[in-house]
Amino acid sequence: MASIPLNQLTIKQATPPQVELSRRLTWAEWNRGRSVEEYLRQDAEMDKYSFCTNNRYFTWVLVPRNEPDTLAFLSSCETYRRNVVVKHEEGAGGTTGYGIASVFTRPEFRGKGYAAHMMRLLHWVLAPHQLLPQFPHENWGPPPAQTFGDAAVSVLYSDIGRFYERCGPIPDAPGWTSTPRHSAIWTVDENGELSQLTQVRWLDEQLVEDFLREDDNMITKELNVSSDPEPRFTFLPGDNQVAFQIKRYLISLEDTKAEPPKVFGVSVPQSSLQASDPGSTGENDKSGLKSAFAVWTFEPKPLPSRLIICRLRVTPETFPSILDAAHSEARKAGVQIVEAWNLPEELQKVVESTGGKTVEREDHWPCMAWYGINAVPGSIGWRQTIKWTNNEK
Repeated sequence: MASIPLNQLTIKQATPPQVELSRRLTWAEWNRGRSVEEYLRQDAEMDKYSFCTNNRYFTWVLVPRNEPDTLAFLSSCETYRRNVVVKHEEGAGGTTGYGIASVFTRPEFRGKGYAAHMMRLLHWVLAPHQLLPQFPHENWGPPPAQTFGDAAVSVLYSDIGRFYERCGPIPDAPGWTSTPRHSAIWTVDENGELSQLTQVRWLDEQLVEDFLREDDNMITKELNVSSDPEPRFTFLPGDNQVAFQIKRYLISLEDTKAEPPKVFGVSVPQSSLQASDPGSTGENDKSGLKSAFAVWTFEPKPLPSRLIICRLRVTPETFPSILDAAHSEARKAGVQIVEAWNLPEELQKVVESTGGKTVEREDHWPCMAWYGINAVPGSIGWRQTIKWTNNEK
């Protein structure tokens, strides 16, 4: 099949038929043992939650400009709008960022550069145009007609190495640059004992939401008062970032006979590690800010199955107790490893002393494209210097 010239292509929001076909096509890549019907049902269920509603989620397709609604689209991807806090020399402030997922090219169209071109055009959908170089009309034709134009940053997780670094807003410009991809991993002893910790507060979905709301406030306050001049940004864990991970897992269980877990996290008072009934409601601990805590989800597939910590706020002193509780829940769920991403340096000795190891992942590379804030063109220079903090699952 002959390639379509890039200047005849554009990216647009998918129509409902294009969305459904995109999901049917990606099933072949990411079904993890689910039938087409199960895969489509689970996506439809995810569409109902706040991380997808109110124009926060869209599917995009690369199409010939003169056939925008064609079902023979070339590539597709998804975007999720997320709140971001940026720390810069004038303080800390909120802005908008995007997560990008499910980048896919149909098998019959691969090897022609379509996915790379779709991703190059995606910058022009997300970012303020005044923060980007001049659009290359001669090579690419007109820019996309449908745009957001409010992104300070966009991120994705690459399973194909540095491919996305080559997908910049103009030819030969950098795109999404890779960031640290370290995983701390512990093997779960299936014959180990369940946690005997006292004054542990086990967190169900609602308590997870409560703790993360407090955590978002604390993250913002910490950035505001920080004397560290290094520019950096963070997504807010309580802004559906963690809820998405948990809900996706729970929905995946609905087509199985597995009993869903009730616990998705744990907190331990910073001031005390004494014991109490694991079923304690912890009524004396009214604020998540006074507690060390972890929140997690489960990934049964691909093997090895794992409990993945999505958000962690601990000290070296409280981390062992949090890990003990996570291992206990991992054994209950029958998963094989506990994993945490990009732990700070001060926790590395705890990783080693608790039998874990830190490795550099070969997949799920966190990658970022920084555009800038306040529509200041000079801020695009931050691309090389700004840091992505709280870069967890």
